[in-house]
Amino acid sequence: MDNCLLCLKSGARFFEASQKYLKCLECDLIFLMPEYRLSLQAERERYLTHNSDVEAKGYQDFVSPLCRLIKENTLQTDLGLDYGCGQGPVTSYLLTKEGYNISCYDPFFRNEPLLLARKYDFVFLCEVAEHFYNPRLEFEKLAGLLMNKKTLFVKTELHDQTKSFEKWYYKNDPTHVCFYSVQTMQWIQHHFGFQKVEFFPQYVTVFSSFS
Repeated sequence: MDNCLLCLKSGARFFEASQKYLKCLECDLIFLMPEYRLSLQAERERYLTHNSDVEAKGYQDFVSPLCRLIKENTLQTDLGLDYGCGQGPVTSYLLTKEGYNISCYDPFFRNEPLLLARKYDFVFLCEVAEHFYNPRLEFEKLAGLLMNKKTLFVKTELHDQTKSFEKWYYKNDPTHVCFYSVQTMQWIQHHFGFQKVEFFPQYVTVFSSFS
């Protein structure tokens, strides 16, 4: 299989020595070949080992750049969705304490399909996009969840040419199967109808439909 999971173009090439990963020449997505993915049960068990204590200071510090950007770009009266919130939705917890109205969805731990039938003023993903088996379908879904003045916040570490992929710690988590670059995020912006994409410290990418 050499078709990209995001832009669907053919011609993705092996990216490193183990020949488990392909890199798209069109949108720059790097992705693990499907045959090397964990089973859904093994993936869920891996997530159960994650820190789920929303009161943990280290966990709160980790999401603070995302929280800050959400607060700077939205209103407390806006309706938000924490997509892929996991067991311990610390970002939602911190925002809710400040008066935000946040719904939490996760395919493993809070699988409530009705939440995906609504529209939101903003959606955020904290360390979620790298887990997507079908990033094209997921970003189509995310764009469809947003109202006209839509804002999508995505926290995921980006790859760039200065990093050795084979030595990059971020790919060593077996549940991380898709890796994005600035070029990939720009492709997502154009393909899914966002007017603007901005890149912030701590790998927070913000897509918006207004300038």
